[in-house]
Amino acid sequence: MTNTEIKTKNQPKKKAANIQVDKLRTFKGHPFKVLDNEDMNNLTESIKAQGIISPLIVRAIESTDEYEVISGHRRLHAAVKAGLSEVPALIYPLDRSEAMIAVVDSNLHRERLLPSEKAFAYKMKMDAMILSRLVDTFSSRILYPMLLLSRNHSIAVVLSWEEAPH
Repeated sequence: MTNTEIKTKNQPKKKAANIQVDKLRTFKGHPFKVLDNEDMNNLTESIKAQGIISPLIVRAIESTDEYEVISGHRRLHAAVKAGLSEVPALIYPLDRSEAMIAVVDSNLHRERLLPSEKAFAYKMKMDAMILSRLVDTFSSRILYPMLLLSRNHSIAVVLSWEEAPH
C-alpha cells in the first residue's frame, strides 16, 4: 500500500451540502476575530456578485440539526451580510480535538493575524493535541486490555502500558 493510499484511506469522509445560515454556529473558542471592516465589505460584495466559491468546512453538532464552522467564519459573516440564506459547505466527521486543530491550521496562513490571535491559536492547537494524546493513552490502558479479554474469555491476558502496541 502506498503513502497516498494510506492517507486517502485514513481521511474522514466528507459530505457536500448547502446549509441554512441559521443552522451554523461559530466554533466555540475560535481564536480569530471576524472584523466588520473594508476587507469584509469587499468580501461581501464579491459574494453578492459571484456567490461563495470555496465552501465552508463544518462539523455536525451532536444531537442537533446544526453545524459548527471549522473554516469559513469570514465567508459566513459576509454571506449573512449579503443576504444569503444558505451556504455551500463540506461536512467532516471530526471530534472536538480534531476540529480545534483544523480551525487553527485553516487560519494560520492568513496575512493579517494579530500576534495575540496567533499565540492563542497555537495554545488551542497544543491543548487539542494534548487532549487527543490523553484520550489515546486512556484508550490504550483501558480499552486494549478489555479487547484482549473479550477475544478469549478463558484466558485473561492484561498487558501493561509498556507492553501494549502503540
